[in-house]
Amino acid sequence: MLAVSPDGTTLVITDPIRQFVYLYNTKGSIQTQYGGVATHAVFSPDNTTVYITLGDYNASTGVTTPNNTLLVHSTFTGWYQTTSSQSTSDVAIGVPSVGAFFGGNPTTARSYCPVTTIVGGAPTTSSTTTNLFYPDAGVLGPQTDRIATTNDGLHVLGATVTPTPTLTDLAISHPAVGTVAAGPRLPINACPGQTPVTAPQTFTTTTAFTGALPGVTASAITGVFPTSDSKIAFVTYQGSGAVVPAYTPRPLAPALSAASPCRPRSEPLSRRSSAWSARTTRPSTQAPRETTPSISSPSKATAPTRTRQPHSHRSCRM
Repeated sequence: MLAVSPDGTTLVITDPIRQFVYLYNTKGSIQTQYGGVATHAVFSPDNTTVYITLGDYNASTGVTTPNNTLLVHSTFTGWYQTTSSQSTSDVAIGVPSVGAFFGGNPTTARSYCPVTTIVGGAPTTSSTTTNLFYPDAGVLGPQTDRIATTNDGLHVLGATVTPTPTLTDLAISHPAVGTVAAGPRLPINACPGQTPVTAPQTFTTTTAFTGALPGVTASAITGVFPTSDSKIAFVTYQGSGAVVPAYTPRPLAPALSAASPCRPRSEPLSRRSSAWSARTTRPSTQAPRETTPSISSPSKATAPTRTRQPHSHRSCRM
């Protein structure tokens, strides 16, 4: 299972053996299906649209490798398949849900406003009308393996292991279109009102932050998880390091000093200042208690003791 609709009535399930993507209802019956092997999926908040990334399944290894095929299912238009210029590794719904962002190299986006082409003059019985659904929204961001959007609509957060474990924060905005002024977040107005609509709606992203995940040795990024209040996001991964990176999104690009915000420093916790924080629970002879979060870089993990104590763990904030 890849995704559940917000109202809890529809599941996205893929069968790599039969090479199908299914939309199941909660009664266990198939609503609809489409050929392919899905890797990730996300619903719009109103349950009407689901964006799906596909991959190529290797039966001998059981591994599905992302490809450049995208699927969208809409309650109004049914299934729609399109392709991107590169493999897409993840998908996150826009906030508001006027499109979606896709992980890959580069990170891209698609708008839900179609582009219409009319051949033969004005719409008549002798003209031909072609609709391009979910056109490219003009985003070319840094490489990401997994991505997520924050609920405040201001950020696309992504992480990759290539060439080193790195997190990127893309600040979202929209350009001026007609009477709509440029501003933060995605556009909330109706689709462009040209007749026909010949230019796709575009989104604008700028890199607010990019930096290495400190203390992390990762073979794969497994997720980026912003909190519901958009104040912090956690990055999960396969690998080693005993560190759970936690990032505080910023509306503006942070000023990076000579001392990198991801570089361990030696002064006491109370004097540290960086984009990372450490949450540490250390073994002790007293009852286990988690320390208060503080702004810092990760420190060395406490050596395990032979007494039965809770495992020590660390979290650092970017």
